[in-house]
Amino acid sequence: MERLNPRVLVAEVPSVAPRLRAILGEYDCTSVGTLAEARRALAREPFNLVVICVQFNESRMFELLEHIVNDERLVDTPVVCLRDEEGPASPSAGIALGAKALGARFFLDLRKLPDSETGNARLSQLFRHLLLLEADMNAYRAGRRDDVRSVFGR
Repeated sequence: MERLNPRVLVAEVPSVAPRLRAILGEYDCTSVGTLAEARRALAREPFNLVVICVQFNESRMFELLEHIVNDERLVDTPVVCLRDEEGPASPSAGIALGAKALGARFFLDLRKLPDSETGNARLSQLFRHLLLLEADMNAYRAGRRDDVRSVFGR
């Protein structure tokens, strides 16, 4: 069976870019730094996952998330929102609630997960499980209930 490499759009900020590369390094990642770049990338090709930092493009995470959920081609694309080490002063619970209300699958506060080999391995595993689950759910929705094939080709 052919092995596929999941495509991930990463709407990042420079302060967290090296950590995200370490966490998502096994995937085919496209990094963007502005809302316009993100919209162009999403219009060009499909992604298996979108990761958005809270501080992305001067705190435009909610704008990008809203763009994704309002586009019928993108609405089923899973989104993970991340609060990075230099996030805003407002409580992360309010930001998380807003992100989830708009359709984000997860909201992760990177400040609560150590930037270490162990912490980043746990995050890599979480992203891997999310991609596997989403691929299986997409196969199920497409009517391939008895032949669920993951995005990893296993």
